[in-house]
Amino acid sequence: MSSQPSLTKFPILSQNLSSEVDNKALYDTFSQFGKILSSKIATGPGGESKGHGFVQYEDEASAQAAIDTVNGKELVGQQVFVGPFKRREDRDTGVDKFTNLYVKNLDESVTDETLQEVFGAIGALSSAVVMKDDEGKSKGFGFVNYEKSEDAHAAVEKLNGHKHEETEWEVTKAQKKAEREAELKAKFEKVCCRCSLAALKLEQKGMQMQFCTPQLAE
Repeated sequence: MSSQPSLTKFPILSQNLSSEVDNKALYDTFSQFGKILSSKIATGPGGESKGHGFVQYEDEASAQAAIDTVNGKELVGQQVFVGPFKRREDRDTGVDKFTNLYVKNLDESVTDETLQEVFGAIGALSSAVVMKDDEGKSKGFGFVNYEKSEDAHAAVEKLNGHKHEETEWEVTKAQKKAEREAELKAKFEKVCCRCSLAALKLEQKGMQMQFCTPQLAE
């Protein structure tokens, strides 16, 4: 078992991993599907798991077998998402290339097969899974991974707002935690900037603005 995975063969990404899953557990889980060149749990500065890991296979068939078998299954008490890993140079080409979608507002009748049928009508899928709790009940959201980025883009355009039973689905690009935090930070800074400009204008008029940053009651 090696450490940092090479990105020259057939890498896959495993997400929503329990903190109890270490490098050995990751390797033991995925080695049954074929020869692993490398495997690694992503960790933070303190060595704590970030909840995802990478596995590098020697051949594509092994990687696909792992995706087909493990995706949506429970590993140490948590349902995991497994899909192909795209290299940064393949993703950052001036166009926002993504293949993984986040689908929410799913009612209890929606299954993996429902997602496969609806999203598969647009293009070939690598996986489609409804996330479930410990009792096997739907959490109301899921992930769909396309083989081609253009199909994922088309799915967002066509299926965001798709009505199923009594609910309306929200379909967006699946973001990693760091991406979500960066987006929220940018939105917060934009709001604060607007508040600061408004406060400056009021101050110039001899008024005060006190509602931008509310204080906790003592």
